[in-house]
Amino acid sequence: MKIIKTNIEYQPWHGVLLIAILFVALILGIVQKLEQQKSSTEDLIVQNLTQDSCEDSGGMWDSCGSACRGQAATNEDVACIELCVEHCYCLNDGQCPADHHCSEKVDNIGVCKLDN
Repeated sequence: MKIIKTNIEYQPWHGVLLIAILFVALILGIVQKLEQQKSSTEDLIVQNLTQDSCEDSGGMWDSCGSACRGQAATNEDVACIELCVEHCYCLNDGQCPADHHCSEKVDNIGVCKLDN
């Protein structure tokens, strides 16, 4: 069996490339972790949006609304999954519980979303 030996010489830019790759990977990991924390925090707060809090604010509760809202609902190129999503429907911010606003409107009817 013939073994082929190759001499690979270290170049200064190899180290720079390695450091750059590790730096980008570190930054992407941090960003991903922050997004996960933000998402889980918002999910906990959104769960506080109940039928009672919706109706007490003047909104209309739907325990099985469409998962597609806003631009996704009006774009024919977007596939929408059939999944029940609880919504508090509103016409304006005044019909949403505290810390929520009326957004993602379709035909002038929006859903209450947590303020960002």
